[in-house]
Amino acid sequence: MKLTVLNENTVYRKEYKGEHGLSLLVECSGRHILFDAGQTDNYLHNAKVLKADLSAIDAIVLSHGHYDHTGGIPFFHNKKAVPIYMQKAALRRKVSYQKDTDSYYFNGIPWLENLPKELHLLEDACTEILPGMHLISHISYRTDFEKPNPKFFLATEDGYVQDDMSDEQILVVEDADKIHIFAGCSHPGIINCIYEAKHYFPDKKIGCIAAGMHLIDAGEMRRKKTMEALEKEEFDMLIPMHCTGMHDIIKLKEKFGEKCKILSTGDSYVSDAF
Repeated sequence: MKLTVLNENTVYRKEYKGEHGLSLLVECSGRHILFDAGQTDNYLHNAKVLKADLSAIDAIVLSHGHYDHTGGIPFFHNKKAVPIYMQKAALRRKVSYQKDTDSYYFNGIPWLENLPKELHLLEDACTEILPGMHLISHISYRTDFEKPNPKFFLATEDGYVQDDMSDEQILVVEDADKIHIFAGCSHPGIINCIYEAKHYFPDKKIGCIAAGMHLIDAGEMRRKKTMEALEKEEFDMLIPMHCTGMHDIIKLKEKFGEKCKILSTGDSYVSDAF
C-alpha cells in the first residue's frame, strides 16, 4: 500500500500548495483511490508536481460532508467517468456554531445545488467499492469518551439540531493479512473508527492508520483516553494529520516514536507489504 498526501494543513516546500483540508492518494493491488479532495484545486496542482497520474483513479471517496474534504470535487476532470462515493446523509445542510459571535455558518458541501452525475450515494454500513476496498459508515459510539462535537449542527426546517456525523465513512483497504484504515476527520472518534473496522475484519492485523483525528478542540480527558486506547492497539504505523492538531500530533509522535509518522503535503508512506 502506498499513501501520497496531495493536500494537508501543513506544507514545507515551495512547489506545493497547502490549505486546511485533506486529500490522499491511496494505491494498493493495482487500484487507485482519491480519498477526499480538500477545499480547492490545490490537490490537483500538487498531484501534477508529484507526477501522480490521477487519470488512473478508479474511484473517489468523500469521507464526510464538510467543505474542507469535498470542495475540490468540481475541479476534478477525467477522460473516463470516475465514481464518487459518499454517504447520502452528507447531503444535509451542515453548519458550525461560532461561540464568539453567537452565530452559525455553513460548513457543508459547496456544490449541494449541482451534484455531479458520477455521485453514488450510499446508505449501507459497509460497501465494497472495489476488490478489497471497503467503505464503513454508521460508526457506533462504543467508547464512553468520544461524543459528537458540540459545535457541529444541521440546519433543518425545525431549527438547528446536533449533527451526529452519521455520514462519516472510513476507507478500509485489505492488504494480504492486514487492513489499512483511512479516516478524514474521525468525527465519531478515532478509537470508535478503529473498533468499527475491527468489527468487520476481526481476524486481520492493522497496518497503517492514517487519519485526521479531530483532537484539535478535544478536552484533556478525551485526549488522555484516546492515547491510552491507542497504546492498547497493535498497528504498524500511525499517521495523524489535518484536524488532529499539531499539539496532539507531536504528543502522538513522542508516545509512539518510529511507529508514528508525521506527513505533510507532498509526502508519502509505503507499507512493508507494498
